[in-house]
Amino acid sequence: MSHDALKQLQRMLDSRLFIVRPRMAALLRFFVEESSRNGGGPITQQSVAAHALPLPDDFQPTKSAYVRTHVARLRRALRDYYATIGRDDPIIFSLTPGPYQLIVAEAQRRERNNGNGHAATTSATNVISKRNLPTLLLVAPDDGACLDGHKGIGRDVALQLAASLAGSPFVTAAGPLTRDRVAAHATPVVEIASQWGYDYVCDSSITPDGASGLVFTATATDVHHGQPVFEDSTTIREDGHAAADGVAGWLFHRLSEAFMMQRMDTHGGTER
Repeated sequence: MSHDALKQLQRMLDSRLFIVRPRMAALLRFFVEESSRNGGGPITQQSVAAHALPLPDDFQPTKSAYVRTHVARLRRALRDYYATIGRDDPIIFSLTPGPYQLIVAEAQRRERNNGNGHAATTSATNVISKRNLPTLLLVAPDDGACLDGHKGIGRDVALQLAASLAGSPFVTAAGPLTRDRVAAHATPVVEIASQWGYDYVCDSSITPDGASGLVFTATATDVHHGQPVFEDSTTIREDGHAAADGVAGWLFHRLSEAFMMQRMDTHGGTER
């Protein structure tokens, strides 16, 4: 593996996004070092389990999704990193589906005319920044006190919303964060979002409303200025997936509307 790729690894490990995610940092280091050792060849789930994760020797990938889950989280961490802190980095790491293979690519740069007779440089990693779109950290509400029909709704809403926002014209990256991870960091969510390089954070909560209903409250905050973008709530009446779909759709439209209004209030290049 090239010296530049190893420098890229260290740059990423030294970033706040990976410092506060030690397991993801260890997993990334394993993939880079193992890929260097085996000449860029495939890496099996069994190898990941044995050398990168605290799993027993008799771990069977066919019976557990533990490795796949952690690799999926690493992919999301990589996307978050390159969409924010590392959007101008010269080397891009990515992982193929299992058996895993680390892809190491140079950010392609080319000269183009910027319309004023001057050359401007673009790259695969700074296309996102050219779009002037913000990044958003989603904090899933704690739904431990919910009735059985609503168990897991907080996590489902965050995951569905992140997937919807990923392809939207409103944000470039939307990373879900569970409440237990917030507690583990013992840090305010706005500070966590700032450390990880996000522009906004959407925090939410679920409280009972009568015998069977729930109230879902969401607050979006501008991380850089500490100012709220919006705060609103909706009542949940359905159970299970229908409720998660409804809340995720409602919050998607509220966030989209808030970002659109904020962009309309800015002028030209002063947009985020």
